[in-house]
Order: sequence, then C-alpha cells, then structure tokens
Amino acid sequence: MMQKAVTAQSQQTTATLAGVVILAGGQSRRMGSAKAQLSLPSDERLLDYHVRHASQLHVPIIIADNERGFSVSASLHDDLTANAILLLHSEDYHPATITGSSETAGALAAIAGAMQALTTAAKPNVDIALAASWLLVVSCDSLITAPKLWQVLSPSCDLQGPDTGTDTNTDTEIKNNPVASNNAVDHSVVCLSDDAYPYPLLALYRLDLAAKLCDYLDSGQRRVMAFIQPLVCPVLLPKKWQGLTNLNTPDEFNQACAKLWPSAS
Repeated sequence: MMQKAVTAQSQQTTATLAGVVILAGGQSRRMGSAKAQLSLPSDERLLDYHVRHASQLHVPIIIADNERGFSVSASLHDDLTANAILLLHSEDYHPATITGSSETAGALAAIAGAMQALTTAAKPNVDIALAASWLLVVSCDSLITAPKLWQVLSPSCDLQGPDTGTDTNTDTEIKNNPVASNNAVDHSVVCLSDDAYPYPLLALYRLDLAAKLCDYLDSGQRRVMAFIQPLVCPVLLPKKWQGLTNLNTPDEFNQACAKLWPSAS
C-alpha cells in the first residue's frame, strides 16, 4: 500500500527543476481521438495549452508523443524561440526485451526517453547537477498546468522518507521488482494522490533514477506503480483540482473544461 499522502507544503523548496515532459503518446481509445489534439474552449489544442503554461517555468520542454509527430502551433513555437526556451521531441526508451518490435513499453518508457533527451541536451557548463534535479511529468489526460503542479509538488522534494527496507518486497504489486530493494531515504518520486488513486503521471521524478528506470524496463517490467511504490512521496490532490485529472472520455473532458471555462459551457 502506498503511504498516506501528505498535504502540499507551503515552505519554499530547494529542489531544482531541470525540465518538463508532456506525455502525449497515449492511445486514447476511450476518448476516440488523441488527447493532445483536443480543442479547448480557449481555442487552443490541449498540447499547446500544456506547452504554453510549461514555458512559464523557463526550462526545456520535452514532448513525448510516441513518435506520432505532434507539433505546437507556429505562433507558440515562435514565442518559445523568442524566449530561448528549448523544445524537444523525445523518443521512448526501447527496452532490450522489445528491440526490433513495434511494441511500446508504456509511460515509463516515455519518461526514461525524456530523461535521456534532457541529459543529452544539457550544456557542459550548465549551472545545475542534472543528477540531483527533477523532471516534471505532465500528462495530457489532465488540465493541471505545469507551473501549478511544480508549486504543489516541489516542496515535498525536500522531505525525508522512511527507509523502505526489505518489507516492500512483501507487497504483491512489487514482487520481483528490481527497485524494491532500494533503501535510499530520500524520495525520488513525488506525485499527486487522493484517497483512492495515485497520479504517477502528474509527478516529479529525480533524474538520477534514469539508469534504474531503464534497468526496470529492460527486465520486462512495465507497471508504473510497481516502479515508484518504494520511492514515492504522495502529495494530496488539492480539492480544486478534483475533476481535472484522469480524463479518458469525451464526457470527462467536457466536464473538466466546464470547470475551468464555465462561461463557455
């Protein structure tokens, strides 16, 4: 069981944000069309909405679209260029177990690919140590913006968590999990959570998890929760964000839009 979520902290964080990845490669079967291309009442696509807001953090922005070729609007691209904000498209990490196959390894592969792209793009004279900084993950099944997510999650990056020890191996969700034996005290993942559901794709992942994440995927594992369980610090979802996450159907999407743009409903 994941530990009880902590209330969002108010203190200033010392955590460093290295970049934002926007997950836009989901198959969107229940939505009926790619979520990243959905139109909002603000007359922009969902992908542009997330990229535009992420640009306020002034860090590189990575689009992980499972090589579907989604692009931002020309005007938004020009704004990013004018403000010297790096926009990248990353390929999903391809585990050794599916090399040469059309199979995908899910959301964790997108996160691993974004970590690799961010590390590769970093300049040698960058002022931060990438290994000690964080990647903000924003999924296109949500209307929560990157700056607000960073504001709520980042204070918990500095919290110390309990030693996971070997007891985590007793959880059926992480049986045979290569990362379950990790005994690090510092949390390496910080994600939103409510009483019933964690949101591991609205989260912060420390960049020094990259090698461990790739090893996990190479072992044939895919489950997001099984990977993060021994590493995560859950942060309670603010009440005002209820209904803005886990948008999988047109009705859920329309209801979320009505909360943010009531005059358009």
